Amino acid sequence: MSNLTFFFRNNFSYILFILTLILINFGGFGTGFFNNYNITVFLGYFSLIIILIYKKDLLLYINGPFLKPIVFIVLSMTISCFFAQNNVYGNIWYRYFSIVMCITFSFLAYLLLSEKKVVNTTILKVLGFCGFLHVIVLLCFWSYLEDPVNYNWFMDLPFFNHIRNFTDFIAIGFLCSLYLFFISEKSINKIFWAGNSIFVLSCVFWSGSRSSLLGILVCIFFMFFYIRDRQKNSLFLIFFLLSSFYISTFFKVNNSGFGFENSIIRTTSGNLNEISSLRYDLYVKVVSYIVDKPFLGYGGEAVKNYIINVHHIEISQSHNFILQILIEFGFLGLLSFIYFIYIFFKRINFSKINNGAIFAILISNIFISSLFNGGFYYTSNLSLLCLFFSCLYYSCGKRGEL
Repeated sequence: MSNLTFFFRNNFSYILFILTLILINFGGFGTGFFNNYNITVFLGYFSLIIILIYKKDLLLYINGPFLKPIVFIVLSMTISCFFAQNNVYGNIWYRYFSIVMCITFSFLAYLLLSEKKVVNTTILKVLGFCGFLHVIVLLCFWSYLEDPVNYNWFMDLPFFNHIRNFTDFIAIGFLCSLYLFFISEKSINKIFWAGNSIFVLSCVFWSGSRSSLLGILVCIFFMFFYIRDRQKNSLFLIFFLLSSFYISTFFKVNNSGFGFENSIIRTTSGNLNEISSLRYDLYVKVVSYIVDKPFLGYGGEAVKNYIINVHHIEISQSHNFILQILIEFGFLGLLSFIYFIYIFFKRINFSKINNGAIFAILISNIFISSLFNGGFYYTSNLSLLCLFFSCLYYSCGKRGEL
């Protein structure tokens, strides 16, 4: 093996993987569709280069227990997109390609983990620190604005098209930081990840995002099953929560959708549609489309392509991952996904779950937030979901095959 080849195999793939994680965090600009497009392109470049570098090793990993369910998922999506009765074929097949790239990214990440080019803790550290950087960027943006109190923080963010999608994403960074705090042995590391956790969580409190806070609350509960010194860490956690909430109160804006207090008010007052922020009406409309074409769905970008709107607001995704799968790929797509989940957890060695508990928790967080927001629509979240499946399987599954 030449020195150049040795360098590429032992350093370049690691650097490229870390760079791809960073681009997943900061590669989105513009509307939700174009955010997805940009990150899909980055995943495509990453996949092509890694395949070229490791082309001789691919067959060792492809023929594994998940080949059939993944082929089933891709085939079901192909059928739905092929029979989609809509003339916006570019959108349809782009969405298809985006999901395929997320699956490919997950597979290649597992390959790099198995080849010892990347380690799980590196992934957690990058995502945790990127969450911190997101808040730094937001603070800089706040200081740059002439009137940040009256600015449209809902829609006009630096890297995300909506505040709810942003906070669902940085909630992942918070959970990574909190977990790293719990497991760190050195004091300097604990201090760093403690500050990171408080900083990112304060942004989630500031946003008033109920789905993000719910996902974080549930995941913290499960995280305490797998950490040591629960009593001491409980005190630390209370301090983190109170500090984060206090910091968030210094950045109040003139919008009733922001702030933890307002999230409580929105949850306890008004009718069902008001409490759900118009999601009830959206779900009713999406279901009416699903009923008309239940088996195959309408293909990729179905909500955007059919210009579903609620109270004159155009919607690009269904704000619920089950409905999103059904309207795009029908019951065929949903069953293929359920089949994959069944096979996946059947292959998990639960006696070793402590090794990968954080990734099970991160998967749960995305599922919870995606019940109310667009985690299954946005490529940033979907690519990380696929990555966490690979990390969990690498930690707790039967190694050497995927």
